[in-house]
Parts: sequence; C-alpha cells; structure tokens
Amino acid sequence: MIKYYDAWDRATTKVSQEYNSSSMQSTLAISTNTMLQQTLSENNCENEAFTRVAKLAFDGRTKTTLQERTEKALIEEYGSLGAAFETTRMTQFGHTIGAGGIGFLGQVEYVPERRMIDLKFHDAINGNHRVVYNLDFSKGIRMDLNKDMTKFGGVSVRSLHENPASRNKVSNCMLEILNIYREASVKSSGTSGGGVDLPPAVGRHPGRSYGESGEELCTWTFYDYWGEILFTMMGSCPLFPK
Repeated sequence: MIKYYDAWDRATTKVSQEYNSSSMQSTLAISTNTMLQQTLSENNCENEAFTRVAKLAFDGRTKTTLQERTEKALIEEYGSLGAAFETTRMTQFGHTIGAGGIGFLGQVEYVPERRMIDLKFHDAINGNHRVVYNLDFSKGIRMDLNKDMTKFGGVSVRSLHENPASRNKVSNCMLEILNIYREASVKSSGTSGGGVDLPPAVGRHPGRSYGESGEELCTWTFYDYWGEILFTMMGSCPLFPK
C-alpha cells in the first residue's frame, strides 16, 4: 500500500501558515499581554514582537500547544496517526509470472524523517525575528528549536551563543522578556567580580535605553534548565539594587 507522506509536508506547511498569519500572532500577543500586563516595565514590552517570539521559543505550554496543533494537522491531512510515522514507502509496484508462480517486486523510497515549522515576526526597529522548530517524525512528533535558523533581531541563536557579549547588543525588552523564561547572571562592566544571579521572574526592568553617554552597560548571561549557557548579551543594567 502506497503511503502518501507528503501529508507531513502539507501538515507542517499548514501550521506554519497559521502561526505566520496576523490573526494568530495577534492572539499570541493578547494572551501574552494578559500574563504580563501588571508586571512589565515602562519599556512597554507587551507591544514588542519579541515578547511573542520568546513565548513561542521558551514557554513550555505554548510549545505544547504548537505540537498539539501539528498533530491535529497531520491527522487532518493523513487521516490518522496509526501508521503516519513509518519512514519508507513503496514508489513502484509490479509482479512477474514464471514457472515458480507469481512474484512481486517494488522500489522502496526512504522518506526524510524531519520537517520544520517556520514562524516569522516582523520587527522594523530591532530586526526581524524567526522561530524554527525541527520536527522528528521517527517516533511520534518530537520538536526541538533549530538554533541555526531561529533568529533574535536578525542574529541566529547559535551566533548569540558563540559570539562575545560585546557583539550582541540588544534592546531592553529582549533582556526583560528573556529573563522571564530563563535564569540570567548580570555583570556590570565596571566590576571585576562575579555577576548577580537572577532566577526567571517578571519585573526585572533594564534601563529604557543602552549606549547613551556615561551609561553603564551590563553583560547578561542566560542559562538553560541544566545550567548550560544559552547565550550572552550586552545591554542596560537592571533598575534595582545590585
């Protein structure tokens, strides 16, 4: 039986188009505002595209919702999840008749197990953002952030990880929103000691601007759940006692 695995392509394309639509992104903004409207600073980050980007990249519930929508789209395109994760298909099928009876022959094609969900966010001020998830269909649906294609302010997550903080100057909202989802260590440019540890929380308000004459800058180092460095950035210091 021929398996039409282009259903994977149709499903991931459908989900990408839905999340790239202005109506869906507006919905994400509303849900984000509801969570943060009482806690964000005067930086007005609730109106920033990056607030929605960080939620899609780092919020567990939002990622789960995206995965569930992908599963639903695959069912819509394929009919069920019963055999949807097989990774080969018969592309040619025929038979031969000989003295020994009837024989069957065919050509098997291995189908790539990976697809992508590609989500883009326009940001004329800070540089456009992009969230890309790799989808592995070999054993169900597994989603992992693509660090080379996911970009914050036009810079890939991998580059943000590999480059020194001095090359990663970002807006206050990027720092403020990232610290909601990930732990950070903040070190002032005028100190030689260790940084101040900031567990994930709302209400961490970097200054309203960075790089102004005489203003002190800080290095922000963000960590994953296992304590490994995600990336380092340079920007305003948090407006509370260090």
